[in-house]
Amino acid sequence: MSLWGIILLVVLIMSATMIILGLVFAIAGPKKINYIMGYRTPRSMKNLETWQFGNRTAGTYMWRTGVILLIGSLIALFAVINASEQVIQTAGMIIIIIHGVMVFGAVILTEIKLRKYFDRNGNRKF
Repeated sequence: MSLWGIILLVVLIMSATMIILGLVFAIAGPKKINYIMGYRTPRSMKNLETWQFGNRTAGTYMWRTGVILLIGSLIALFAVINASEQVIQTAGMIIIIIHGVMVFGAVILTEIKLRKYFDRNGNRKF
């Protein structure tokens, strides 16, 4: 398999994972607070309401981000399909870094939304 094909496979797996897990969390996330699976931050684990809100919100951000990254990554990869290995490698690294930044961004946006709707103790603000 060529370097381009390997990067394509990695991008497809990363995007598909984000989309699938995002949909699972957004639609039917973990029902009980746990330390194994789900959107696990101190704020989201305050009580069941913050837990469900955090998982739904993070899941929505994740699947949407996954779709955007899938489309953008495919466009970028097909733009360099016949380029040199160094160009393909650079494009692949940039795409993978962007994936990481976008995942981190989804976490930040979820925490902002949790702070907006819940106080420090997990009580709904309004």
